[in-house]
Amino acid sequence: MHHDATTANKEQNSESVCLRATDLQFAYPSPTGAPTNVLDGVSFMVAEHETVSIVGPNGCGKSTLLLAVAGLLGLDSGTVSIRGKPPCEVSVGLVFQNYRESLLPWRTTESNIGFSLELKGVGREERAEKVSSFLQELHVELPLDRYPYQLSGGQQQTVSILRALFAAPDVLLLDEPFASLDYRARLNMHQRIQEIFHQTQQTVLLVSHEIDEAILLSDRVLVISHRPAKVLAEIGVGFPKPRPRELVLTDAFLRIKREIFARFPL
Repeated sequence: MHHDATTANKEQNSESVCLRATDLQFAYPSPTGAPTNVLDGVSFMVAEHETVSIVGPNGCGKSTLLLAVAGLLGLDSGTVSIRGKPPCEVSVGLVFQNYRESLLPWRTTESNIGFSLELKGVGREERAEKVSSFLQELHVELPLDRYPYQLSGGQQQTVSILRALFAAPDVLLLDEPFASLDYRARLNMHQRIQEIFHQTQQTVLLVSHEIDEAILLSDRVLVISHRPAKVLAEIGVGFPKPRPRELVLTDAFLRIKREIFARFPL
């Protein structure tokens, strides 16, 4: 099932490509010695409405890669295009692992989610209406008048992701967004987030250190090497969505997991 990344990219219908990363090179400069190479010719594509996960060893450059895709990092060479434009000319949603620090603590759930409209000068009543209808469409119930400290970890992370989605990004980037949650909350988030992505048809690039999570949530999994990062393999996940959590116990799921393990750098 695994195949060379370049072949996979050629097979992808270019008209359906949302995100295209081509030969990304990046090194952190060092004041004392040689620069630290982090990205070494990373290339991949993400189709419209597709969820792609990135897995690899700790410190291999996964978060750096997300920052490069978001346009927040000055690459040494290579290009990132999102719907044919550079990241600075489109809307990119970025959600980090530390959701507690990303929410505005003095704002309610409603105000946090609707923040992008406030930046555009939309009035308070109209923002409230749009947030309410947005949540109704997604069948999500949250206490809109509560502040972040009054929410559970799962609710806080849901608000972080919904705030990014509410701004209708061209692509949503998630950097280990469920790592700080306990096991039960993480399982619940997996189910909830699948349903939300299915309804919004959002294009997603997800960094995860959990192989089960990467398979469960994604259409494809990219396996990244030790630093400097290269794409070692692209592995397709063909299960229909949304996927029940019990899927992780099936033989078909374990076959894909074994395939990723076989390509995962030790």
